[in-house]
Amino acid sequence: LLAFAAGRVEMYDYNEHKHYMPWMQEAMSGHFQLVRDGAVAFEAATGVASDRPPRSAIGLSSDRTHLILVAVDGRRTYRGMNEAEIAAFLVEMGAHSAFGLDGGGSSTLWMQNRGVVNDLSKRRNK
Repeated sequence: LLAFAAGRVEMYDYNEHKHYMPWMQEAMSGHFQLVRDGAVAFEAATGVASDRPPRSAIGLSSDRTHLILVAVDGRRTYRGMNEAEIAAFLVEMGAHSAFGLDGGGSSTLWMQNRGVVNDLSKRRNK
């Protein structure tokens, strides 16, 4: 679980079973944990090595000052990353904890003032 409020962000391990707390204004969760305590999580390390579809993931630094968003293209033009590779990349980028978001053709990154950065569904139809 990744929870947000003005000036505060917390990421909780799936084993912690956190419920709504009064400070939380927004929250999101993902498919599986990629990074735990600054290392590749067991779930990611045991993923299928050859499965490299498009993926997106989110991580948080240990001091909770850096939110790391990753969108990786895969399939036709790009090699992509499997779970272990994207987890290792998140650790390299400084993530203390991270989890996977959406994958496949709907794995899209949108940035304020730039819009969609990687529109995989359009690329796939070309």
